[in-house]
Amino acid sequence: MILEEIRDFFLLAGGLIILFLVGSIIQIYFYNEQETGGYYPVNGPKIEPCTSCNYERVGHLDVITSGEKGKGDLLIFLHGFPETAWLAWHNQIEYFSNLGYFVVAPDQRGYNNSAKFSSIMDYHLDYLSQDIVDLIDHYEYKSASIVGHDWGAAVAWHLGQFHSERVDKMVIINVPHPQVMKYELMTSYKQISNSWYIFFFQLPFIPEAKISRNDYQWLAGAFTMSPRGTYSKETIDMYKEAWSKEGVANGMVNWYRAAILGSIFRPTSHKRVENVPTLMIWGDQDQALKTEMAQPSIDMCDDGKLVILEGVSHWVPNEAPDKVNSLISDFLI
Repeated sequence: MILEEIRDFFLLAGGLIILFLVGSIIQIYFYNEQETGGYYPVNGPKIEPCTSCNYERVGHLDVITSGEKGKGDLLIFLHGFPETAWLAWHNQIEYFSNLGYFVVAPDQRGYNNSAKFSSIMDYHLDYLSQDIVDLIDHYEYKSASIVGHDWGAAVAWHLGQFHSERVDKMVIINVPHPQVMKYELMTSYKQISNSWYIFFFQLPFIPEAKISRNDYQWLAGAFTMSPRGTYSKETIDMYKEAWSKEGVANGMVNWYRAAILGSIFRPTSHKRVENVPTLMIWGDQDQALKTEMAQPSIDMCDDGKLVILEGVSHWVPNEAPDKVNSLISDFLI
């Protein structure tokens, strides 16, 4: 009798857990969308064409370059989710090439027209960072300075830890050191709650369907963290065009899947950043990543500096381009 009661209890508990999970997935899929109608003005900030940019394919990646190779130091800009090289860094590419740098900004693997891979583990940080090392080799430089935002900053962290001889200086924008992020995901309910989408992305098929649903409204809603007018309707339409390309939704999501699977099947022993001067820029209104992670992250660098931008959201390079450009240019001198 007691065994039957225990069995019935676990059956009920299991059923409730399954019901909760299914209900949560349905809630996320159908309802968790930010209304963007009218948020992005038709006459908002216009992205002017890059008059000095060249576009080429290097290995797996579509790449934007600006400046003269070999004449200036190599400066690489790495975008994050769910961006593209040009839309993420259009305020920086020509600015820094005009300062004499040879600027390179790739669409990272899985994004826009860059290569897509069917295997989740092809998006492991070992391969993502090797793409950037290959770019440095392709342009015949011994090393480069790296600027990364969001997932691009995660790649930069990986380069600074495991390819430090190829990195002159490093600028991290609104992403913590991976060891700090891991700790927060294990101990902080607030960060776990903020990072719910990471766990949602581990599901098969459903995240890709969610991304493309309602004309990509969910992804477009991500940019509403920035004040109204930061992005124009034209810019969001260009993003939607990039997201709609074959394999892009799957490629973007696979970065997150590889982060979890990689920690199980190809774990990385994270370490301090040594011999790489590091500037961290952090917008304190980031709704996805706690500002409290910034200081412990820069403490993981032997030569680090932290600058907090008050009132700025996650989308720092687009929201505060003049301040970002000034901070980076002063740091690189």
